[in-house]
Amino acid sequence: MMGLGPPPDPSMWAQVGHLTEAEYHVYLEFKEWIFTQPRHFITTVFHYGLPEPMEYGLCRWLRARKFKIQDVKTMVAEAADISKDAREDGFYPDAQKALGAPAPVFLTQYPQLYCGCAKNGCPIFISKPGMLNVQGMECMTTLNGIIRYHWHAMMHDFTNRLAERRKNNPDFNRCVFLNHFSLHVRPFALKIRQDTYDITTAHRSPRFECLCVLDLSGLRASSLNKRALNIIKTQTAIDSLCFPETMNRMMIVNAPGFFAFTWKIIRGWIDARTAAKVEIISNRKQMERRFLELCDPDQVPSDYGGTAEPTAEVLMRGGGGVLRAFDHILTRGATEYTFALEREEEWAEIWIFTRCTTGTTIGLYDENGGAVVTPKEVRHVGPNGENDEPTKFVLASAVKGPGKFKISANYVGSSSEYYLIFGNITDDMTRKEQQPDVAILEGDPRDTANIENRADVRENFNKSSQAFQGVQTLQESAEIHMDGAVHLLCNKN
Repeated sequence: MMGLGPPPDPSMWAQVGHLTEAEYHVYLEFKEWIFTQPRHFITTVFHYGLPEPMEYGLCRWLRARKFKIQDVKTMVAEAADISKDAREDGFYPDAQKALGAPAPVFLTQYPQLYCGCAKNGCPIFISKPGMLNVQGMECMTTLNGIIRYHWHAMMHDFTNRLAERRKNNPDFNRCVFLNHFSLHVRPFALKIRQDTYDITTAHRSPRFECLCVLDLSGLRASSLNKRALNIIKTQTAIDSLCFPETMNRMMIVNAPGFFAFTWKIIRGWIDARTAAKVEIISNRKQMERRFLELCDPDQVPSDYGGTAEPTAEVLMRGGGGVLRAFDHILTRGATEYTFALEREEEWAEIWIFTRCTTGTTIGLYDENGGAVVTPKEVRHVGPNGENDEPTKFVLASAVKGPGKFKISANYVGSSSEYYLIFGNITDDMTRKEQQPDVAILEGDPRDTANIENRADVRENFNKSSQAFQGVQTLQESAEIHMDGAVHLLCNKN
């Protein structure tokens, strides 16, 4: 935990292996305190569960409040409170149920994706709010649905990616867990052999953080309305309170001139340490140069200066074995949309989403004008508040290629009426091997249904640690398992 001296760069401040003696004492106090708390406090702190060892989780929360122990305790209580509803629903493991629509539909209206890793091991996450389709979002989900999906993305998607990296990399985070010097703490001493620490790999170890890229290309001032800013504010509050110190760096690229004013607003919602991690880059050459400083070329999409697959192609596939996807908004001025299935083995599934209460008739036709499916009346039924679910249904579940096809609405009465079309194109093999929209890794580390009460957690903690009376050799590391037990990894001499 201590003993490496000053960190090699500011981003390593108070990371495992770089604590001062005073910080280490606060760390021990926080560790002792958290295991006396109710189980929902414990799972709030260790929200990544098994993939993230104990000391990394504890240090993240301590860094977020500059090792002021009372502030950290207050933060944990507030985070446990704000996450109450999401926690009771398991943080929405099914993305489709969270949104009320398939996740790929959401991603066509608000493109975002993971692609590769930075040189320091952090996953790269790219979000494109400049391509946000407000009308499409209103057709297919609700404000609450967007927030539920955000909980899903942080607790399941991101965590599963970290778990997979740890599974595939035996050294994931392991080499920086060792406290390799003698330190007398309270009634006992922790003594670590220096020869167990590999300093050559310590600073290259992946951390439970993310390199976030906010691409504002195409962003218009009109897109930053009250609704959009409310979504950003709510998501920012969740991230800063419940997922502290998970943003390694944020690069805001292709920023338009008016964004400077918007950034002043957003900056007020985040703490100064987080704001200091943000870089705003408007020049393309500067952006590409910065990407290649932080990442190897094969980890960066070609549209950002690297050699990896461009983001447009990744987004077009939509995941889940889909060859490509398409989306379109039918409006009064554009009541038709055409698409093609290029090969005989290609198939299309087509969805319609709307909040329009007046209704229309939508049909699917081949290139000769023949009806492929019977035209259907489409109309939203039920309440129409911003958190009331929109109407959605499948127009056609199995359109077979090859051929050109047209989706047409016979009438759209008002300029404020929208019908979102979404199509998945797959092939014969994919249809046979189609995977569920949401896949949770076996042994999901967020499953806390069987966690024991706090007395048992404390008992497990004490039983595992053996209280470490006297001088012992200890690898200061632990994992929080699905049953709530704390397993310290140690060797006693």
